[in-house]
Amino acid sequence: TQTIQSLCKWLINNDYQSERFYDPCVGRGQILKTLRANGFKSLSGSDLRADNIYGTGGVDFLNDCTNDLSCNGNIIMNPPFNLSLEFLQAALHETNKDIFLLQRLDWLSSKSRQQVMNQHLQGVLVLASRPTFYKADESLPVDAAYEPRSGGTKDFAWYVFNNSPRAQFIKSI
Repeated sequence: TQTIQSLCKWLINNDYQSERFYDPCVGRGQILKTLRANGFKSLSGSDLRADNIYGTGGVDFLNDCTNDLSCNGNIIMNPPFNLSLEFLQAALHETNKDIFLLQRLDWLSSKSRQQVMNQHLQGVLVLASRPTFYKADESLPVDAAYEPRSGGTKDFAWYVFNNSPRAQFIKSI
């Protein structure tokens, strides 16, 4: 949650708190739970899985991304790493608001992502601390706490995309 907490502070400082957010890869809801705990109210999420998730189950964002959940709002997500570009492209078709995508810092350097980076990248919020990721225990209820672990080994950032990017920025948060 520290990964999300640092983004929450940035979002609050940049007047996003009253805006709508949708997470199409909600899973167990760590992103939305942290936003809600920080006063964000207009939140929704979905996931391809139908069971034991924090949101609406059975929604295939990549193949049926036009849905009521994401209309007219920002999209925030930590998609499966091997499908990040596909999720980003679907999100760009879904909203004209900002898209926040959690990904490794080295995700910037790739020929396959060059066009989307040049056309839609608005900002990069580099995480000052390396995040630790937890594998969810699917046998536990969706609100169960994660076991604390030691720090991560890779650098990550929140990438901010928009169909009409404003001034570009890189910040450490």
